[in-house]
Amino acid sequence: MRYFLRAFDKFGVFTGRARRKEYWMFVAYQALFGATALLLDNVLGITLDDESAVGYTFLMYMLAVLMPNISAGTRRLHDVNRSGLNLLAAFVPVVGWAWLLYLLCADGTPGPNRYGLAYHKVFAY
Repeated sequence: MRYFLRAFDKFGVFTGRARRKEYWMFVAYQALFGATALLLDNVLGITLDDESAVGYTFLMYMLAVLMPNISAGTRRLHDVNRSGLNLLAAFVPVVGWAWLLYLLCADGTPGPNRYGLAYHKVFAY
């Protein structure tokens, strides 16, 4: 849970690095809370229309995690020595998603890179 909260603490920080575990734990909690919001929308019957499973709670949640998601993704890409602009690859169908997934899953650059020191050397927890 601390990884999820840390992403909200650093929601406007686009410098530095985020290790693989920090990013993917944030994504896991984000998916869990998103699924809960989706379920809540359907149980309460507040979906956008009769054919959609998406409702207002889910949309508000997705809006709330937009900036932390972008900043955490940018810091994760910095860990593999890539620019945060690589997140724009998500707009390229299939190939862009595959490339971005590869970068987000790749092991970080050991030691310092152009975006700073390795995360575990900066923070001692």
